[in-house]
Formats: sequence, C-alpha cells, structure tokens
Amino acid sequence: MGKIQPGKSYVPAGLTAAEYEKIRLGEKAKKEANYQKNVAKAGKFVDYTEWYKKRGTDLNDAWAKTQSRGHNMVKTKFDWSGQKNDATLWAKVEKK
Repeated sequence: MGKIQPGKSYVPAGLTAAEYEKIRLGEKAKKEANYQKNVAKAGKFVDYTEWYKKRGTDLNDAWAKTQSRGHNMVKTKFDWSGQKNDATLWAKVEKK
C-alpha cells in the first residue's frame, strides 16, 4: 500500500491527507487481523478420507462399537429433517 502524499495523492473530499492515511492504515490492520484469524484455523479439520478409513465399511456396524459413539456434526446448506413448514414467515398464523 502506497503512502499518501499531501497534494499528490487522492484524498476524498472532506478529509485531510493525515485523516485518510489513518483510515487506510486502520482498514489494513483490520484486514491483516482477519487474515491471521483464518490462518490460525488452518489444518483444524477432520479429513474425511481418514475418518472413513478409521470407520471401516463392514455391514454389521462393528465399527460403531469400537469408537466412542460420539457424533461428528457438520454444517449443511439444506435442512434435511424432512419436515415442511409451509407457513409464511411474514404473516402471523393464528390457531383455530
């Protein structure tokens, strides 16, 4: 990111060069903090291939008894519950 030079660089109307530079540095720091937050999350996931190999593929579900019986939950884009809610979200529905 280049440095703001008074009289030479673009400065939005209503701001001084120093004020604009301060805003730009704040945005840069915010972007860097977000990047570091995401870098810290890197590699902290369950590899599906390893999970599947460990689980096994037997037909008797013997693999379920050997593990802690915990559930690995993942987020999905859709609601797979099979229930339907046809009520409109914006209207108040009264019970009869």
